[in-house]
Amino acid sequence: MKLAHSTLVLVVLALVLATAADAQQQGACPNGIRNRRSFRSLSDAERKAYGEAIKAMKASGAMDKMTRKHREGMEYHGTVWFLPMHRALLWEFENELIKASKGALTALPYWDELADSRNPTASSVFSSAGLGQLVAGPLRAPFVGLTDDSNQQVTREPRRNANAGFTWIPQSQVLARGLSQFTSFGDMSRTIEASPHNQYHMLIGGHMGDPNISPADPIFWLHHNFVDLLWAAWQAVRPQNAEDLSTRTSQGQAKLASTDRVVLYTDKFTNLDMLRYRTRLCYTYDQVSTSTGGSASRLRARQAVGANDTTAVTDPINAPVPDVRDITSLLKLANFTDAEWGKIMPKVPIADIRQVEAGINAVIDALNQAIASKSVDPKTLPIVDDLVANINVAAKSQTDDFKDSAIPEVQAAASGKKSAASTSVAGGSAAVVVGAVAMLAAIAQWV
Repeated sequence: MKLAHSTLVLVVLALVLATAADAQQQGACPNGIRNRRSFRSLSDAERKAYGEAIKAMKASGAMDKMTRKHREGMEYHGTVWFLPMHRALLWEFENELIKASKGALTALPYWDELADSRNPTASSVFSSAGLGQLVAGPLRAPFVGLTDDSNQQVTREPRRNANAGFTWIPQSQVLARGLSQFTSFGDMSRTIEASPHNQYHMLIGGHMGDPNISPADPIFWLHHNFVDLLWAAWQAVRPQNAEDLSTRTSQGQAKLASTDRVVLYTDKFTNLDMLRYRTRLCYTYDQVSTSTGGSASRLRARQAVGANDTTAVTDPINAPVPDVRDITSLLKLANFTDAEWGKIMPKVPIADIRQVEAGINAVIDALNQAIASKSVDPKTLPIVDDLVANINVAAKSQTDDFKDSAIPEVQAAASGKKSAASTSVAGGSAAVVVGAVAMLAAIAQWV
């Protein structure tokens, strides 16, 4: 009986400790963790809800407010603040979007761009049932008549894909290799800001081609959400990446510290809040998962639309979906002009941009050489989906001490004090502890 008593005591204590730990984690996320999903994975009702929420945000002034806030951060484009600043902007926009959707949406979706890299202009995202057809001129349905914060109609001016043998956007295999090789935050940030981030802005054109007004196009937020996913994927490539902010100060990059306040949000966030996005900003991605089962196959079912051609697709919602892995070689990057790069990245020397392009093309050359020598099967090369579908994220193993934060809920969790947001959770933990004590007393009498 003593052994049984001891075992029961240990079980109850374990449950108490586990519940208390969960309560502490939930204290920073009283409403749980948001799951950001690919736009293609949304139901028809959810896609429609995104369009309706955008129109509601425009009517309330929230869209114009976000455009202006992004404009205030123009000086931080082309710097190491680019990713932390946009992660904070996405968090604010997501909150506005969910509120405007009246519960129809639970998180900000993203455009799974590399799945469309073979012909991005023919993506099924650009449809009347999605984000509007990608054609020159003012936005089409569902955003007919949408205007920017200067009351000018939001427009697009798309570029068609490059000639055979070239592509505007690096293929998924190329970016997966790059993300696996970057050993510093600074290198990773500089590269993905230029490619694929800026390339997609120039490819869509119109408002998206001008960073001062680009947030007025509803595709902007899905595009940047995917760029943020790439940062999250890099954080999970190896353990040391998770909270890495190392930069190339010898090459002019500023030095970042985890305790620094995030630009535009100095009253709200520290860099550490951005790095620990899951436990502090309370979101994750459906690709970023601790589970290794099912995710990759689910993503490959939503692969690239069309082949590399110049055919204009009017409404590709039902376009065929070939496998992005079905390649025999990788395409070199087609060059945008200096003037095009200068418009989208006015603060960055053209020489630096060309260096990024050269680095990406070097990765392409190395992979093509490996394919030509038959040392690798091109159809088995890792793609970005593999990095994110199989990452060993810290969701199960990492803990957060909630220190060095500017978020009130996180500060409350760190100090152990009850905040308004976490009162119900903390109260639940106290009830469990009281219940456990009563249970132990009953067990003691029973045995």
